[in-house]
Amino acid sequence: MPSLTQKSSSSRDAGPGSDLGPLARALLLGASSLILVLGGPGHGFFGAGSPLVAILGLALWAMGAGRTGPRRKAIEWCAGAAVGAGIMSWVSYITPPSVVWIGFGWGLYYICAGTLMRRLRHHCGLPLAAALAYTAVESLRALLPTPFGLSWIRVGHFAAESELLIGAAGLFGVGGMGFLFAALGGLLAQFGQAAIAATSGHSFRAGGQPRLRDAFLPLAMLLVAVAFTKTAGFGTGPNYDTDFEDGPRVLLVQPGIPQARKKELNNASSSVADLVNLQSALSLVGVHREAEAGTPVDLVCWGETMLPGSFVHPGLEAAQSVIEPGNELQWPEWDLPYGGSGARIAELASYERGLIADLREPRFFGEISPQVAELLGSIDVPRASQSLSKTAFAAGAILYTVEDGSVRRTNAAMIWNAKGEPTGSGWKRHLVPGAETLGGLENWGWAREAAHYLMPYTPDFRGATETGILRIENERGTWRAGAAICFDNGFEDVFLEGATQGGADFNLVLSNEAWYEESQEFDQMMAMSSLWAASSGRAIARATNSGISALVGPSGREVGRLWVAGKDRAVTGTVAFTIPVPKESATGKLTLYSRTFPLWNAFWILGPMLLIGLSELFRGRPVKEISATGKS
Repeated sequence: MPSLTQKSSSSRDAGPGSDLGPLARALLLGASSLILVLGGPGHGFFGAGSPLVAILGLALWAMGAGRTGPRRKAIEWCAGAAVGAGIMSWVSYITPPSVVWIGFGWGLYYICAGTLMRRLRHHCGLPLAAALAYTAVESLRALLPTPFGLSWIRVGHFAAESELLIGAAGLFGVGGMGFLFAALGGLLAQFGQAAIAATSGHSFRAGGQPRLRDAFLPLAMLLVAVAFTKTAGFGTGPNYDTDFEDGPRVLLVQPGIPQARKKELNNASSSVADLVNLQSALSLVGVHREAEAGTPVDLVCWGETMLPGSFVHPGLEAAQSVIEPGNELQWPEWDLPYGGSGARIAELASYERGLIADLREPRFFGEISPQVAELLGSIDVPRASQSLSKTAFAAGAILYTVEDGSVRRTNAAMIWNAKGEPTGSGWKRHLVPGAETLGGLENWGWAREAAHYLMPYTPDFRGATETGILRIENERGTWRAGAAICFDNGFEDVFLEGATQGGADFNLVLSNEAWYEESQEFDQMMAMSSLWAASSGRAIARATNSGISALVGPSGREVGRLWVAGKDRAVTGTVAFTIPVPKESATGKLTLYSRTFPLWNAFWILGPMLLIGLSELFRGRPVKEISATGKS
């Protein structure tokens, strides 16, 4: 049997110090998972989450995953699965089996994080090892395409309501916020382990004893984060006190339609007219009240796919116009019963012009409901109609586009000026697997039938490769809004590239979250919006079907949201905001992170490998301590 001082280089997964027993590991990681789920955005214990909660949860994770021992990977997998399934439990409202898949994948990422941290502890202290490992695996999860990865809540999002720290996202993004919290958690874990060892009469081995240099990095990062927030960017980005001015006045319309009723739209029922009439009445009431208050509206926004019917992109009309007689664009096979031809394109284009004209009047369809009648009875309708006719109008809708001669559907954001002329469009970049894309399975009849049974429609959408830009134009000015659709709200590239490549003055999210009733998904969307706004230095306005409709300022701080009788979701109403936009002299001022985020992401993922490689190159291969049982 090897002695207690015997060394071995056979294992790549051996943290320094003595083994940790399965029960202790399970208790530490179980407590960590519980804190990170219940203490995160949406569960009500700490609002949108708290940095202190994130640090505590990560400290317990570092203590539970930082040492080798039996059954470590199985326990880590269970802990990670609990975190993933707990955070995204709202998916069960649509497809409960998806929660199992998410938990399975999240557990695998947790195994990778624990393995990497134990490996890194051969080369650095626990604070840096925990920060590098957790951030690397979170960043990888966020960058890999769904369903192999998932860009959703990360520990950096726990800073959403932190006045002290959130502005630092403009320096190093949500990944950097997570790195900071994991480093502080690792530091807390190291002192906790030392205290436990001291009280039990054992000594800490193999670099486990806390040292002053271990505290330097997380504490220095904390000071930089605080200073960056307080000074609006050290001159590296826009100054939120001097570089912004009032932009367009935007009215966000939230009809509060339950998803079960909205699904009826696919069956061409009377709910189509009901939905349009309700939103039109809300729009009239909203613009009328704003006009009476002396704050005229520049843009009226409806949520994701809240405009019924299908539309055609101008590029599709142009492509059809040059097709020789007898040739046709290639429509999806399952779309042909509806008429895949030039005649259909002309029909859809005519439908768009007629519908938008009716909405600008506005004209109501069929017999109006008592709810709509009550809304209209509260205002001077002719005056309200006059105010509405002067606004731009944006809404989510299904849009047909063409690429390489093939016609595809998109989940789009579209905008028209006060004359009813289109002034831009953009479509969803990140599609929901199984709901908007089947990855080619839609070519099989059985897959389409299964999708129709659940939704009912064929998930055959095309995703965008860049953020679309919606142009708002009137006598007061011209502004550019980056377009994001629902699930896009979980991805930073939509908002960062909207500012850097699209020149967006602000970002507009059109969403429908009625699928998830009144769950924590709403709060998670808001937490991510706050961090993306701070990262990009651009405001984010959210127009949703059922909530939360709100405005987040360019600093990441929430300006306001729609409240009705104390509720911010599953309610009917409107809310208007004046959007802060960069002054003309500051349009080129971007946050440091928005200019460098690809490099940051590469660093978070490759940094640990680089550290391990350089350490082994200059120090030799790491050695491994044998536990008291003589086992690795």
